[in-house]
Amino acid sequence: MFQLHPRLAADTLPLGRLDLCEARLMNDSRFPWVILVPRREGITELHQLGKADQAQLLAESARVATHLKIGINERRYPAQRVRGDARRAGEYDNPVE
Repeated sequence: MFQLHPRLAADTLPLGRLDLCEARLMNDSRFPWVILVPRREGITELHQLGKADQAQLLAESARVATHLKIGINERRYPAQRVRGDARRAGEYDNPVE
Protein backbone atom coordinates (compact mmCIF):
# COMPACT_ATOMS: atom_id res chain seq x y z
CA MET A 1 0.00 0.00 0.00
CA PHE A 2 1.27 3.49 -0.94
CA GLN A 3 2.35 5.73 1.94
CA LEU A 4 3.60 9.28 1.54
CA HIS A 5 6.99 9.85 3.16
CA PRO A 6 6.50 11.77 6.45
CA ARG A 7 8.99 14.49 5.45
CA LEU A 8 7.17 15.10 2.15
CA ALA A 9 3.86 15.19 4.01
CA ALA A 10 5.26 17.78 6.44
CA ASP A 11 6.76 20.00 3.70
CA THR A 12 3.79 20.02 1.31
CA LEU A 13 0.07 20.66 1.21
CA PRO A 14 -2.39 18.35 -0.56
CA LEU A 15 -3.86 19.66 -3.82
CA GLY A 16 -5.68 16.61 -5.08
CA ARG A 17 -5.40 13.26 -6.76
CA LEU A 18 -4.76 12.57 -10.41
CA ASP A 19 -5.06 9.16 -12.05
CA LEU A 20 -1.56 8.09 -11.01
CA CYS A 21 -0.20 10.80 -8.76
CA GLU A 22 -1.01 12.69 -5.64
CA ALA A 23 -0.51 16.40 -6.37
CA ARG A 24 1.00 18.38 -3.51
CA LEU A 25 1.98 22.03 -3.20
CA MET A 26 5.35 22.87 -1.69
CA ASN A 27 4.70 24.86 1.48
CA ASP A 28 6.73 27.88 0.34
CA SER A 29 4.76 30.90 -0.86
CA ARG A 30 7.71 32.21 -2.90
CA PHE A 31 7.44 29.41 -5.45
CA PRO A 32 4.38 27.65 -6.95
CA TRP A 33 6.04 24.24 -6.90
CA VAL A 34 3.75 21.28 -7.36
CA ILE A 35 5.13 17.88 -6.45
CA LEU A 36 3.62 14.88 -8.22
CA VAL A 37 3.99 11.71 -6.18
CA PRO A 38 3.08 8.46 -7.96
CA ARG A 39 0.88 6.31 -5.72
CA ARG A 40 3.00 3.20 -6.16
CA GLU A 41 4.50 1.33 -3.25
CA GLY A 42 8.29 1.20 -3.05
CA ILE A 43 8.94 3.68 -5.86
CA THR A 44 11.55 6.32 -5.13
CA GLU A 45 12.84 7.11 -8.64
CA LEU A 46 11.17 7.66 -12.02
CA HIS A 47 13.01 4.82 -13.71
CA GLN A 48 11.42 2.37 -11.26
CA LEU A 49 7.99 3.02 -12.75
CA GLY A 50 6.73 0.84 -15.56
CA LYS A 51 6.58 2.35 -19.05
CA ALA A 52 2.81 2.97 -18.85
CA ASP A 53 3.17 4.73 -15.48
CA GLN A 54 6.08 6.80 -16.83
CA ALA A 55 3.88 7.95 -19.73
CA GLN A 56 1.01 8.72 -17.34
CA LEU A 57 3.30 10.73 -15.06
CA LEU A 58 4.52 12.77 -18.03
CA ALA A 59 0.92 13.45 -19.11
CA GLU A 60 -0.06 14.49 -15.59
CA SER A 61 3.00 16.72 -15.32
CA ALA A 62 2.08 18.48 -18.58
CA ARG A 63 -1.50 18.94 -17.37
CA VAL A 64 -0.36 20.50 -14.09
CA ALA A 65 2.18 22.73 -15.89
CA THR A 66 -0.54 24.04 -18.20
CA HIS A 67 -2.79 24.90 -15.26
CA LEU A 68 0.09 26.58 -13.42
CA LYS A 69 0.96 28.69 -16.45
CA ILE A 70 -2.64 29.79 -16.88
CA GLY A 71 -2.96 30.62 -13.16
CA ILE A 72 0.30 32.54 -12.98
CA ASN A 73 -0.48 34.51 -16.13
CA GLU A 74 -3.96 35.39 -14.88
CA ARG A 75 -2.38 36.89 -11.78
CA ARG A 76 0.22 38.71 -13.85
CA TYR A 77 -2.21 40.08 -16.46
CA PRO A 78 -5.65 40.20 -14.77
CA ALA A 79 -7.12 42.78 -17.18
CA GLN A 80 -6.91 40.30 -20.04
CA ARG A 81 -9.25 37.83 -18.35
CA VAL A 82 -12.20 39.57 -19.97
CA ARG A 83 -11.04 38.60 -23.47
CA GLY A 84 -12.87 35.68 -25.14
CA ASP A 85 -11.59 32.26 -24.13
CA ALA A 86 -8.94 33.47 -21.71
CA ARG A 87 -8.30 30.03 -20.26
CA ARG A 88 -6.48 28.62 -23.27
CA ALA A 89 -2.78 27.95 -22.75
CA GLY A 90 -0.61 30.61 -24.35
CA GLU A 91 -3.32 33.28 -24.25
CA TYR A 92 -1.07 35.62 -22.28
CA ASP A 93 2.22 34.95 -23.99
CA ASN A 94 2.11 38.39 -25.64
CA PRO A 95 0.23 40.68 -23.26
CA VAL A 96 -1.33 43.86 -24.57
CA GLU A 97 0.37 46.84 -23.03
